[in-house]
This record gives sequence, C-alpha cells and structure tokens, in this order.
Amino acid sequence: MQQQLDAQGIDFEFIKAVDGATLSDEYLAQICDFEELEKRPHIMRKGMYGCILSHYGIYQRIVAENFPYALILEDDIVVQPGFKAVLDDLESRIQPNEAVLLFSQNNFMPTVFSKQHAENLANNHLLAYPMEPWALGSTAGYIISKAAAQGMLAYMLPLHIGPDAWIAFYRDKAIGSLRCVTPFLVKPAGFTSDIDYVISDNLLGKTLALIKKYRIFPFKQLLDYRRKRALDKSIQFSFTSEASPVALAQKA
Repeated sequence: MQQQLDAQGIDFEFIKAVDGATLSDEYLAQICDFEELEKRPHIMRKGMYGCILSHYGIYQRIVAENFPYALILEDDIVVQPGFKAVLDDLESRIQPNEAVLLFSQNNFMPTVFSKQHAENLANNHLLAYPMEPWALGSTAGYIISKAAAQGMLAYMLPLHIGPDAWIAFYRDKAIGSLRCVTPFLVKPAGFTSDIDYVISDNLLGKTLALIKKYRIFPFKQLLDYRRKRALDKSIQFSFTSEASPVALAQKA
C-alpha cells in the first residue's frame, strides 16, 4: 500500500485495525445484538466483528477531528492507474451526507448503474448512482463524508450488520446518498483474507488451512482459480438509461 500510494503522490496514514481474535466473549456480549446477528450467520465471526469495529473507529476519528470527508482503503487492494486525478475530481463533488464507493461486488445480483445524473470524472471515469443500493457491497475502498460518518456511528452499535451493508445504511438513513465510481478505482489484490469467513476448527476449515499452508498441488491452484472466477463474476456491472431511485430522492 505504501509503495502504491507513494507512487501516485497520495498522502496517507495507516490506522491500526481491531484484531477480532482478541475480542473477549464478555466484551462482545456488551456490544453485539446477537438476536439480529443470528439472522445473518455469515457475519457471526470474531474476524468480522473486528472488521466492523475497525471501520467504526475510523468514523469516530473523522467526527472527532472534524474532517469534511475521508478516503478509507483496506490494506489488500491494488490501486488503479490515475487514482490521484480521479480523487482530485471527487473532492468538489462529494455530497454533505454521502458515501462514494471506489469498488463494489455482489455475488447474488447484477450491479446496474444509471446513466442519468452521472458525472464525468478524470480518465474516463463516471460517478454514478446505483439502480438498486442492495447491489453494492465491499469496503475495499470508499470515501465518506463527516455527516455520513456521524450517521454510521449512531447506527452501527450494537453490532447487528456487516460493514458493507450499504443498502441498510441508505434505507435506514444512516447515510443520505450512495454513489460509485466506475470503472472501479481499486481492486482486490487476491490475498487470502484474515477475516475468518470459514470456521477454522471444522473439517472444511482445517482442510483449507492445510491446502493454503503447504500449497498442495493441484488443490491450491484450483482454489485460486475458483476465487478469481467468482471475483470476476461478482464485479461485473452495466448501465441503464433509466433514472436511479437514489438520484431521484436527492433531486426531490
């Protein structure tokens, strides 16, 4: 990350994340709404709780230090060429209560953006509204305004939802607007995540851990191929000439 951002002349600061493995059950009992979390068992992992709290801590700092907005990047991404020029364009376009995603993926439905109300950015990028906010997912890279950060602080505790549930954040008015930059400005680097998406102490988790640790051929190669194929499918998007409901709500 340091090499990539230095190469594009972007000032940055590393923020210490929350290691979910260090979170005690007693602490989690105080900050989690387990009744709600049980509706989303895929996020009932200490690693996921750590991820949520890491972003929450950044929102706290945005508000405490009165930043008008902040760029948040996770540490396992590839920054695309021309990143800085697009960021400079975005500075004057961020709305007072908004999150702007620089990457998005969805394994369950197509991602469609509206050509209406889209804004041209440097290097042939577009700042566009989604047709369906539910289609947007990922916290790999995004910009969030101070007002949106305040809304997220009020919304996220007790922990009850994932860090990238943008449809819920928008629907429940934690944030007032949601847009995305296309083509995406960042992409996953392809590293294995430290978040415990797969339970490590069952047979599947133990098997996957052995394959990754010892790079067992051909299973490691097959896992890498499946991961890349799934990612390629999940980041596809298209455009429509119809107006986005999100845009219409902003213009009303």
